[in-house]
Amino acid sequence: MALIGTSLLAQPFMMPWSPWSWTPTTEASLVGADINAHLASLNEQGLTLQMQGDRPISVILPPVAWVFDTPPVLRVSLAFPSMVSPGRDSAPVLVRMLWQESPGEAYRYAESATNLTPAPVTIDRSMPVPPVRIHRLGVQIVGRDEPLTAVRLIKLELPNPPAAQRLALAWQSFIEPEPIANHSVNFLRGPTILGRALNRMLLEFVLTLIGLAGAWAAARRRPLSRFACLAPLLIAWFVVDGWATWNLARQARTERDVFASLTPVQQQAHLWGEDIAWAAEAMRHHAPPGATYAVVAADPFYPAHRLDYLLAPTFRRVKDPSQADYVAAIRANGDRFEAALNPNSPFERVASMDSDVFLLGRRVAR
Repeated sequence: MALIGTSLLAQPFMMPWSPWSWTPTTEASLVGADINAHLASLNEQGLTLQMQGDRPISVILPPVAWVFDTPPVLRVSLAFPSMVSPGRDSAPVLVRMLWQESPGEAYRYAESATNLTPAPVTIDRSMPVPPVRIHRLGVQIVGRDEPLTAVRLIKLELPNPPAAQRLALAWQSFIEPEPIANHSVNFLRGPTILGRALNRMLLEFVLTLIGLAGAWAAARRRPLSRFACLAPLLIAWFVVDGWATWNLARQARTERDVFASLTPVQQQAHLWGEDIAWAAEAMRHHAPPGATYAVVAADPFYPAHRLDYLLAPTFRRVKDPSQADYVAAIRANGDRFEAALNPNSPFERVASMDSDVFLLGRRVAR
């Protein structure tokens, strides 16, 4: 058992991988690739791309039939083409690894921060899923401080790094914060390290320790104790639970810092939704204290009670729009909404957003 566990645990760090690479230097290398950018140049130096509109620069490779021994490590080589953007010699960016697991499925991504310079920059990261599960692979480069107008993509590869570098990548994957998701509270899977789930690696670790304890007990001609079986399981539980708690604490701190940097209106939009925040701010800005208002919506229960909380006691909500000084239409439809937009309506439009998806009307004398 100890030999089985050790061999399985050491496999991602010791087994040889079959490297793969994509070097965009000719038109033939771009066949089948989806490029979301303007192609500025293509030569032996790589593929130079310029931002098209306001969309981030991205390249999606054509489908590749990965095999089981394909390295679960992505290496991206990039450079900042200063001749395309004069006056800048560096650019802080986020490099996102994009992947799709089956045709038609939404792309997922994992990102790393770096600083591009005219000299080539290489970024290595452990892939979140084994390559054999990936249908299409790509990369997206996004400016951190300001939009990235141009980038030179030199090479994408899945290399065969030495054991020491694999250990470094495994540690990097382990300590990297994972975004909060539905599984974050009752954590079940943990991070993926070199194409393998943390829980699988811990199971192999447990088998190794129990096997070593069993071999030690057999050498001393003694039975294997219960503690020797339970201790490795407790260690594995401590690692998983400690990692999940550490991850939640870091993400909570990040969420707190981001929330604190928002304006009061942005904070309300973050908490209650953009429509509720907009309606509350529009009432505060246009209505005098003591005014009454009614909410017209496809499902008025939630917006009406949220606005009760945000606007009372300065403003009072009434159910019947005909009795209100103001009417707030929020993603509404039906006769009441059409009546609010009618030119003969007793309400005049004082604020609107998104082509009347959100509308605030004020009662006027006709």
